[in-house]
Amino acid sequence: MGGINYIPDISPACAPTIVTPNRTNPIYPRTDSGAMFRQLCNVAKMNADTGANGIRMVLIDSWNQWQYDMQLEPDTANSNNVAPYGELYLNIVKKEFKTP
Repeated sequence: MGGINYIPDISPACAPTIVTPNRTNPIYPRTDSGAMFRQLCNVAKMNADTGANGIRMVLIDSWNQWQYDMQLEPDTANSNNVAPYGELYLNIVKKEFKTP
């Protein structure tokens, strides 16, 4: 790629309308027990730069933004009308990015 590495960017969920109801950004909520995030992890792994000079890296964009439901941090309380998911998303990261 001409010396530029591609680093895929994924997020555990995104619901910007929690804070801004009229927002038109794409929404993917946490209503699927982590299935979408698991799929995003796999797509990111397949698209991570693996060339001779590539860096095999995936950026998980969460920044613990609770107002957008983008947090990766464990949840033990009902937040944003979503059932608590505990350490589900951390466990998905652990499983999907575990090195042999």
